[in-house]
Amino acid sequence: MRLVLALLACASVAHADPRALSFSLDGVDRTPREVSVPIEVPAGMHVVAMAITIDGERMRARPMSPDVAREKYERIVEHRRDPALLEDAGGGRVRVRVFPLVRGHAATITLSIESDHAPIFDDPIRVDDATSLLAYLPGEDRVPSVVIAAPDPPYRDAGLSPSEIRGTIRLHEAELRHCYELATLRDHALAGTASLHFVIGPDGRVNAPSIDGSISDEAALACMHDALAAWQFRAGAGYVQVNYPITFQRATR
Repeated sequence: MRLVLALLACASVAHADPRALSFSLDGVDRTPREVSVPIEVPAGMHVVAMAITIDGERMRARPMSPDVAREKYERIVEHRRDPALLEDAGGGRVRVRVFPLVRGHAATITLSIESDHAPIFDDPIRVDDATSLLAYLPGEDRVPSVVIAAPDPPYRDAGLSPSEIRGTIRLHEAELRHCYELATLRDHALAGTASLHFVIGPDGRVNAPSIDGSISDEAALACMHDALAAWQFRAGAGYVQVNYPITFQRATR
């Protein structure tokens, strides 16, 4: 089998034999990226299984229809981490997609291959235009909890109600979740509260933003700060001081 290397990853073949290919992919920097790697399958051979290991966690892929596998993969990528998708690419190729690759968190992928003339499984699943393989941790397609409750005192109403402020913050929940998700790549057990402190001006813009709380990852707090500074609320009759705690929890497995 021939592995076509991606430009956004460092790759090395860890093990190869006529019935298996094992290779490792590592990120080139600390920015999480998806890497898509095409792999040529020899004529008369078929990929029948896949496993991926990241940070000591081994995931065996499950067979499912291509549409379901791709939709599930995209959903996990949006909210979580570490899925791997193997799908038919046509022309005697398969393609493996892994997200995210971050330097220092290599993904080792093992593909099992069999020949039409020498099957290694009694009832193999073949990757083709009707079947893909998707690997992910149990519960990894669940969304982590982001609890947006209500503003803490002191809160001064200048034409904006607490429910309005909460509604606007909920519109930006995905931004906060993204900052948290990136931080969990560095600390898988990270959880806690980020308290947003800011003043909404008469024009609805955010002034004097700051964030503190029990979330200990400085990069996550800086990411949330940058997001908060760009938010736009409804214009009001004056200045509104807001202290808003938001709780982040890992998905329950």
